[in-house]
Amino acid sequence: MGMIHDPLVPNKKSTNNKTINLARKLLAKAAPLVATRKNLFKADSLNHTDVAFDNFIVTPEGLRLIDWEKPRVDDRSYDLCFFLSEPAQLWFSPIVVDAEERERFLLNYARLSGHRLELILEKVKIREPLVSLHWILWGATKLCDLNEHRTAPELIQAHAAKAPRYERIAEPANIEKLLDSFHLG
Repeated sequence: MGMIHDPLVPNKKSTNNKTINLARKLLAKAAPLVATRKNLFKADSLNHTDVAFDNFIVTPEGLRLIDWEKPRVDDRSYDLCFFLSEPAQLWFSPIVVDAEERERFLLNYARLSGHRLELILEKVKIREPLVSLHWILWGATKLCDLNEHRTAPELIQAHAAKAPRYERIAEPANIEKLLDSFHLG
């Protein structure tokens, strides 16, 4: 019988162990809430999985979502949490949506979608820290790849130019912030 691969076990020499340990803490903290509320999440819509600011364009017909690289059927909260994720926002800008703008966005989303605000808020509370962690670990992985020369030669220049952005989202402080804001119950 083969070993089970633990995605948080560092297999890269330049892995930031603080990031890995904080990620483990967040996952351990989230596990009871996820286990007791997983029935809330239904594969009910096509998700873009990269609902980032620069994947929207304005056309004469209105706003359009482009770059459908990894679409999947999932609970609609995935894309909502991705859009609200602070690390995802930090990828594109040092400015993030503040609490008031976030609340206004969620209220309007509930009103326009016809979904209950309480259910949306509960799903976001559970899922957003995990989506944010995904972004943080993605950035950390890209940094390791650059530091260890694992990036494909034809992509090195493009990824090296993005290094400050990877660093901004991969900060262990971003996971610490998630830990501080994640509450059970």
